[in-house]
Amino acid sequence: MWPDSTKRVRSRDHADTGGRNDESVLALDTLANTLGMSVTNLLPVAEALDILEFGEIKDDAVSLTAAGRVFAQSPRDVRRALFAEHLLRFVPLAAHVQRVLNERPEHRAPKDRFIEELEDHLDPRDADSTLDTLIGWGTYAQMLTYDHRSQTVSEHRSQESSSR
Repeated sequence: MWPDSTKRVRSRDHADTGGRNDESVLALDTLANTLGMSVTNLLPVAEALDILEFGEIKDDAVSLTAAGRVFAQSPRDVRRALFAEHLLRFVPLAAHVQRVLNERPEHRAPKDRFIEELEDHLDPRDADSTLDTLIGWGTYAQMLTYDHRSQTVSEHRSQESSSR
């Protein structure tokens, strides 16, 4: 959610807004300052908004998309469902992990199974970091769970479905 105390800024590309003040566009440095963060620490959040199509980064500013505004104004359960939908639609790795888990009878797989695939495209540290991020996002979206003891990724099961 955009902090209420942030100073709204005029879009840097007036062609996009017809020269009017665009209330949904915030300069990254203004937003970072308001949140008490550095732009360096805010940038990964802004990039996540962009990847998930909840926001757009342009000319050192960030704006929320229509889906981003719905997300920001919705209750937690709606936000999680919307996040899950966007995660599966816009992050191919999320869809792949879900497909693999769905194909397995117990709906789980060792973390290393996915790390090895990622290492075909990334160095080992980036592969691990990428999967950890996906697991975190999938956990928030109530799509995935991760067992640190067994290092297993599982499809999230609600209390209701696991008690049947």
